[in-house]
Amino acid sequence: MEIVPHVRIGRVRLGMSQEEAEWLREPGMQTDWRGAPPVVAFIQVSKRVCAAYRGVDVFEVPATEVVAEIVRLEELNPDDYPPGRHQYLFPALNFALWRGYVNDDNPDDHQGYYFQAASIHVPGYYTGNSAQST
Repeated sequence: MEIVPHVRIGRVRLGMSQEEAEWLREPGMQTDWRGAPPVVAFIQVSKRVCAAYRGVDVFEVPATEVVAEIVRLEELNPDDYPPGRHQYLFPALNFALWRGYVNDDNPDDHQGYYFQAASIHVPGYYTGNSAQST
């Protein structure tokens, strides 16, 4: 599945109707809706699916390498994204990556070495400035 911040993950798009999103949502994907009528405001995929951001597999490449590549591709300040975090938020992209804990020294520890979830959201989703939940 392709992750396109501000737009979509796979076939599910931000702003899509709840009915259409439920039809297109794939296993390993979660969505949340806002507004009336409800539209997709948040999309998350888990490690159970193959997901890539600009050609980088966010679940099969070590977390530190994924973050370094996003920083490089988006020309972000690397000091804002130091290694050793369990969650990385990319505010300009409305994009987040998450793992349960950090274990960057042990590639056999999949939950700590690789990301477990990736998500995109509409502006204001986490600050409460988007439309009300339904």
